[in-house]
Amino acid sequence: MVDENDTDDWASTEFGEANLGDARLAQRLVALARRLACSPQGSFPQSLKPAELKAAYRFFDNTQIDTDGILAPHIAQTLDRMRQVPVVLAIQDTTEFNLSHLHATEGLGYGTGGRVVVRRSRCSNTLIAAL
Repeated sequence: MVDENDTDDWASTEFGEANLGDARLAQRLVALARRLACSPQGSFPQSLKPAELKAAYRFFDNTQIDTDGILAPHIAQTLDRMRQVPVVLAIQDTTEFNLSHLHATEGLGYGTGGRVVVRRSRCSNTLIAAL
């Protein structure tokens, strides 16, 4: 488990420039990233205290918060780190989700770009590694 002090600079650097329409929202994003970095293996309920969990759900329920606004500073930081090394590997994986056996499940929410999550979908992930 990482000490919260160790994640302070990382969270600020990674998400501090987030343009979410309100500086307080960017500060909340940094604080949330800092806390989640302390236990990256855990879910939100496992990683956050009850008050923090409620604040996180309120944060993500805010209409000003969107995937692009959260990811933009992270992508910029990743690209900056990539420019600093001679070789970068982009390791890809695709996972298929099949939720068709969950007949009673409703309201799965939305994916990136506002698309409704369907009972069967694919998730492609890329891990960037520098040599």
